[in-house]
Amino acid sequence: MKMTKTAWIAGLGLGVVACVSGSGGGPQAVEPLERSSTHGLLHETWMLEEIREEKLEAFEGGSQPYLEFKAGTGQLLGYTGCNQLRGGYDTQGESGLAIHAGPFTRRGCFESNPEGRMLRGLAATVHYRLEGSQLALFDAEERELLRFRKRD
Repeated sequence: MKMTKTAWIAGLGLGVVACVSGSGGGPQAVEPLERSSTHGLLHETWMLEEIREEKLEAFEGGSQPYLEFKAGTGQLLGYTGCNQLRGGYDTQGESGLAIHAGPFTRRGCFESNPEGRMLRGLAATVHYRLEGSQLALFDAEERELLRFRKRD
């Protein structure tokens, strides 16, 4: 059976979220997360402002990358600065978050486009922190991966 590029990318996005590195050095299974409507990040659209604490430059002829969390459904919509993104998310406890990037359009992107760094950050996210109108996503080592601001 021949696998399409979109199906392969979707499977990769789901597989990347399935494990994280633990202190033992090897991959460890992530506990199942729940879809919850109690988290403050739900029902909001978040505009990407920083990747690994580096501010994004203005976008030439394009729109600013964003994520939109759909409350209660676990659906995620977004834009990478080059391509439309669909996927899902799961939450756990007060701040646990797993993002599953699904299929997305595959337009060619300029090398300076933040798409690749954004997608890697989303795949590595294990929890979030809300700070006023800011949403920060973190990896298992507590490193800030992505920072968004709430769309006005």
